[in-house]
Parts: sequence; structure tokens; C-alpha cells
Amino acid sequence: MSKTSELNHAVSFSLMVPVLLSWGIVHAASTGTNPPHIIDVFISNGLPINGKNAITSGTSLGGTDLHVYHLNGIQLVETDLSKVLTGDPEQSKRLIMQRIQVLDEQSRARMRRSAIGLAMAMQYGVDRVPAIVFDGQAVVYGITDLQAALAYYQAWRTGDAL
Repeated sequence: MSKTSELNHAVSFSLMVPVLLSWGIVHAASTGTNPPHIIDVFISNGLPINGKNAITSGTSLGGTDLHVYHLNGIQLVETDLSKVLTGDPEQSKRLIMQRIQVLDEQSRARMRRSAIGLAMAMQYGVDRVPAIVFDGQAVVYGITDLQAALAYYQAWRTGDAL
């Protein structure tokens, strides 16, 4: 194979990998590659995350940090704050301000975590959920099963993408 042909093949393959990962059509078994150090999961509330226990307790992934960001957490708290408002804008404003002042720590934490997640998603260029980012290098879209996403990531790392 000529150098030009090899280069074209490498460029074509490198352009296809992100497409394959984002479509979720790569299929490979877990290989002996080094596990990712950080897995960031971007999801909206209501979508299940499967395999979380396997990732956090798996012996081969013992050093992996798993971060789950529910990106619509702020919206959920805003919805709660806006329940049962009056038709009077000033009265509604006062009522919301009172509710914000007595907001429980769980709601505040949900909002903080969601804001951090939104900033991280923007930094990575994540444009839809669910999305799972491995070491800030690769993203798998459309999957909420961490083991399946990890298999796609490892297949990409080893070049075994189908």
C-alpha cells in the first residue's frame, strides 16, 4: 500500500470513529486496555443509568472516577419554586423570593451539580443527552448502560471498532 493510500485510510478511519461512537453502532467486548480515569455522564432526570455499580466496584476500574450530571436539575427546582403562583406579578415575585430563601440543601446541591454539569458539557462540546465522556477524549451518545459505553470506548482505543 502506498504512503498516500495509507494516509487516506488513516484519515478516513479517524473521521469515522467519532461518528461510529456517537451513533452507538460500535460493538466490541471489553479488552485489556487501560481503564479510563474519569467517566462523566450527562443525563436528564428520568433516564436510568445502568451499570453504575459495576463501574464503581469493578476491580479493573477501581481507580475510575465516575461523575453523573443531571442537566435539568435547575429546571426541576425552578418548576417547584413556580408552583401555585398568583396572577399578581409582584406578589408572585415575593413568593418566589421567600421560597428561594428557605430552599433546602438538597435542592441547592441539585442546582449546583446541574450548573457544574452544564459547564462541563459545554466544555466537552456535548450537544445532547444521554452522553458519556471518557477521560475528556471520547463521547458515546444515546446509551445509558455504562458497561456498553465502556466497551465502545475501549474498542475505539484499541482500534477494534466494527
